[in-house]
Amino acid sequence: MSVVATPSTVKVYPSAPSNPVGAATAAVALSTTSGDTSYTAVSSSTATATVSVTGSNLTVTYVAPLTVAGVPITVTVTGHPSGQTTPVTVYAYGPLALTSFSPGGSVSGSFTAVETGYGGTFTATIDPPLGTLSAATGTGPTFGPVTIAPVSPGNCVVTVTDDHGSAVQFFVTIYAGANAVARPSPLGYPTAGVWFDFLHPDDEGLPSVGEMRGMPVTGAAALRGPQDESTVAWCSGILDQVANFGFGFGDFGTAITTTWAGKSDFFSEEYGDSAPVMVKCVDNVAILISIPTNSQGEQLTFNCIVTADLYSVLASAGQNAVTIASAIAQAVVGSAIVGQAVVGGGTAADTFQVSRAFSQEGSQGRVIQIGFSETSIYTWVTLGYIINSMSAKKAVVP
Repeated sequence: MSVVATPSTVKVYPSAPSNPVGAATAAVALSTTSGDTSYTAVSSSTATATVSVTGSNLTVTYVAPLTVAGVPITVTVTGHPSGQTTPVTVYAYGPLALTSFSPGGSVSGSFTAVETGYGGTFTATIDPPLGTLSAATGTGPTFGPVTIAPVSPGNCVVTVTDDHGSAVQFFVTIYAGANAVARPSPLGYPTAGVWFDFLHPDDEGLPSVGEMRGMPVTGAAALRGPQDESTVAWCSGILDQVANFGFGFGDFGTAITTTWAGKSDFFSEEYGDSAPVMVKCVDNVAILISIPTNSQGEQLTFNCIVTADLYSVLASAGQNAVTIASAIAQAVVGSAIVGQAVVGGGTAADTFQVSRAFSQEGSQGRVIQIGFSETSIYTWVTLGYIINSMSAKKAVVP
C-alpha cells in the first residue's frame, strides 16, 4: 500500500518573457492504494517553494531559485488515515537572462547567460551561421562567456535555451573588412543600419548614403510633401518618440490642430425658392461631437467662425462639458441606485455632447458659412452642426 504522486518531479520558475506562461506553479495528482481520503504536504524549504493540497490535487508554487544549483528540494506528501508518504522532487530556477555583452576587440564579441539555481544544460545556436560560437553547450547556472567569431558580414540571431523550454535571443552584427568584428546587441534588436537619399545624389550620380548607429528604428516614412525636408521620419522601438532623421526627437503627444469648414449655403432646403433673397440672422451655432471616454476629465475648446455673404466674419468659441467615465461600465438606466450612480458614460462608451458657441452680436447675410478649429491631443468625432437663425425677405444688410 502506498501514496502515488503524478508526476513525481516538477520544475517551477517565475514568469518572464523568456519562460513559458504559467511556469510559476506546478500541479501534481495524488492517489492511493490504501484507501486514503485526504492528504497533507510539507515543503523542505518554504523559502524555495510553497505547497497546498485541495482534495487529491497538490499545487507547488515558486518562491525563489534553489540555493545550490541543480540540488532540488523535497515535498513530502502524507495520506490519511494510512500515514503512508511519498516524496515529490522540486526544481526551482530563476529566469534565464543574458547578463553581459562584450563587443570584443578587432575580432570577436562575447556574451554570458545565467539562470540561478539551474544545473542543467544550455544550448546555443546562431542563425544564419555568419559567425561561430566558442561553445554550443554548457552547464548552468552560468553559461559563458561564449565568444562569437566573425565569418561573413551581415546580421544574425543567437538563441540560448535550457532543458525546460526557456529561451533568450539577441541580434549580432558581423562587420567585414580588415577590422572584422561581431558585436552583440544587448537591446535584443538591431541598432545599426544605413540610410539612402535618392533625391540628393553624390558626385557620381549615386544616392547619398550614411550609417545609423544606436537608433532602434521600427518604422520610417519618406517626407515627400510640399514642404519636403529631404529626409525621413522615423519612430523609436523602445520609447514614445518620433523624429526627423538627424534632427533630434519629438514626442507623440504634441497637440494637433483640426480645422473644419461647412459649405456656403443659401439654406434653400429650409427656405425654399426665396432662399437666395432672404436675409438670415444667426444667433448661435452648435457643434455635435462624440468624445471617447479615454479623453475624460479634459475640456475641448472649439473656435467657431461664422461668415455672412463672404465678407462679414464673426468669431466665437464653445467648450464641451468635462467628460466623466462611469465607475460602472455599461450601466443600465433604471438599475442604478440613486446616491451611488456616477454621471457620465461607461468606460467602453462614447459621450455625445452639443457644444454651443455664442457671439456678442448676430451675423446676418443671404449666404452663411460656418467653420471651426480645435487644438489638443485628444480624440473627438464631429457628427454635424446646428445653426440657429431667423430670416426675413426684407431686411437692411450693411
